Amino acid sequence: MIWEEKRGEKSEKMDAVDWLDYRHKLSMQKQTKYKVLYPTSATYLCGCFIEKKIIRIEIERQELELQDFVTDVKTFYLETDKKAEAHYLCSILNAPTVDELIKPMQSRGLFGPRDIHKKVWELPIPEFDSSNHDHLALAKLGEEGTKKISEFLSHGVPQKSIGNLRKIIKAELQNEIKEIDGIVKKILKT
Repeated sequence: MIWEEKRGEKSEKMDAVDWLDYRHKLSMQKQTKYKVLYPTSATYLCGCFIEKKIIRIEIERQELELQDFVTDVKTFYLETDKKAEAHYLCSILNAPTVDELIKPMQSRGLFGPRDIHKKVWELPIPEFDSSNHDHLALAKLGEEGTKKISEFLSHGVPQKSIGNLRKIIKAELQNEIKEIDGIVKKILKT
């Protein structure tokens, strides 16, 4: 077996499945409806969420059924079963003010700020409260932005790099982002 040939000394007592689930980083992931994702390392903070649902795709005339999403080592995630909370968190993660506030905490690389890790959670971001008007407004703006970009992308994704595509999306959402940022400033009292 290839695994037995290639594994190192530390993994001699593990089989391939144990190694893939090292320290239970796969099996400990909850089975919630939404995963809010953001990158471990990036110049600019950004966030999105994925809804758990079955997706059917075809690859070389073979249909596959994708049932879940597993986060990678370069992605941080938060889980929730509330769609409004997922939109609220994404609005906060995409707010320019939050990105500006973490800049001094980020390590710097050759091309500027890099590591985000958990720095964003050092900010006084309140837990989602469905009775809070500002939290609900952020959730609504996040949902409207998602619909707007889904519609925009349904006409075809421009053949651009991911960085250029982000710029295009930010331009499409400039009004929503401005409104989100105003609410985030109020919530964070900046």
